[in-house]
Amino acid sequence: MTVLLWMGQAFSVFLIAFAFMRIMGKRSVAQMSIFDLIVVVLLGSMLASSLANGKTVTQTLIIGAFIVLAYLLASYLMLNNRVRQLFRSKPTILIHKGNIDETGLRQTRITIPELLGQLRLKGYSSIADVEFAIMEEGGDLSVIPKSQKAPVTPSVLSITTAPATLPIPVIMDGEWIDDNLSYLQKSREHLLQQLAMYGIESEDLNKLTLVQVEPDGNLTIDKNEPAFQGKFPPGQFMSDEQASTAIMPNNSDSTPISEIAKNALAIIKEKESKAEKINQEVKQ
Repeated sequence: MTVLLWMGQAFSVFLIAFAFMRIMGKRSVAQMSIFDLIVVVLLGSMLASSLANGKTVTQTLIIGAFIVLAYLLASYLMLNNRVRQLFRSKPTILIHKGNIDETGLRQTRITIPELLGQLRLKGYSSIADVEFAIMEEGGDLSVIPKSQKAPVTPSVLSITTAPATLPIPVIMDGEWIDDNLSYLQKSREHLLQQLAMYGIESEDLNKLTLVQVEPDGNLTIDKNEPAFQGKFPPGQFMSDEQASTAIMPNNSDSTPISEIAKNALAIIKEKESKAEKINQEVKQ
């Protein structure tokens, strides 16, 4: 009986925590500032102590409601610039015109390997390609590339493009997503007919990890194929020092390439040799 009581109390605290986080909004769990983090930690500590000290559900509700109300009030007050400056930290520049700002690194306590790793996550392998790298208040790194290294957009090329659209998943882990089918105004039978064109029957749906309908109406299909799971291990760094510089092991330490890749490389080399012979004959 006592165990059931504990389980019921734990479930009640879970529901209270879920309700409080929904009230506090999405920002309290994503891109948290220092203020958001403190409130979430306080709320979690309060809920944990209510279980450990045997507080009643009413006591938990009262204490939690006070913390949430204080958070909402402070969030409202921070709409004022003067109040916001008391609670918010300023962004810190880590790279300025391709040069690392060591003062900014010390202030944010970020090492150079960590900075390089963050740049790689943003798609930049060299600091020479970066105009500014800024550590934002929430801890994310904003990277602004140099104009010569910025991605080319259709607007730069004066190209008119169609509005952006997203592929829509209709099957996940072998299960139909009927809401998306209704949005597409398509039936299961229609999708089964399309899948049949790819050699997939209705009894094979449980083997499908993901099926998406692309904007052009075609299907993107990902199958759950156990034969390939774990067959190609990812490349591993040999040491922490090597990982910090992102230099992969030699080819002799990596996974051998497939026969198809070998054949493709052989064909390319053969074509290159033929081209060289033709060039030499033309010169002669």
